[in-house]
Amino acid sequence: MLTLEVFTQIAVLFGGVSVILVALSTFLANIWTKRIINGELAEHKRELQKQVDDAKKELQREVIRHEAFTSISKEKYQELFEDRIKLYKNLLLVKKGIDDSTLENAEMLEYYYDDPSPFVETIQKINSAARDNPMLMSNELAKLSNKLYNESVSIFSKAKIEVFHVEQNCSDEQPELLIDTENSVLSELGSACGETYKSWLEQLEKDVSKIRVSLDFTDVVWHAKY
Repeated sequence: MLTLEVFTQIAVLFGGVSVILVALSTFLANIWTKRIINGELAEHKRELQKQVDDAKKELQREVIRHEAFTSISKEKYQELFEDRIKLYKNLLLVKKGIDDSTLENAEMLEYYYDDPSPFVETIQKINSAARDNPMLMSNELAKLSNKLYNESVSIFSKAKIEVFHVEQNCSDEQPELLIDTENSVLSELGSACGETYKSWLEQLEKDVSKIRVSLDFTDVVWHAKY
């Protein structure tokens, strides 16, 4: 058993009681410091792991939301693309009808070159088809369609007003006079929107060409995949 005398001798041997107390304090301080550091490291590790787990969960939720949105977007895009094809198919049918009518009535058009009714019918058909669903058109074709409509409507409105004035001023029915009055105004249609009409046909061909390219690319990808 360590007696006071022995302890005193040991203390004297190592430099006194104060030296031993300092050494003991340093030793205990090192132990507590390691315990505190280890505790803080463990707490920090737990907090870091929690943040990592939370980040993984949030990432998983974002991936699920992205996949759901992508799936909806693909379906919606496919639906809009099919609707666009239908629209342009209808516009091409209108153009085909115009071309066929021009060919079939070439002789009459040559003889009655001053008759505005064929061009009037052409513009009316385009206006009707183009205004069916303008949201599905290209921006360029939509602008031209709107321009063509506005230019032609101003002439159509003017013709109706002129015919109305003639009807009000004529005491007897004069159908030929009404027709001549209307045709006189409608003959301005060519100069009013002829250039826009040509630009509209050119843009239609450009848009259809782009759709063909898209379909060709889809066909290539499909065969490459399957």
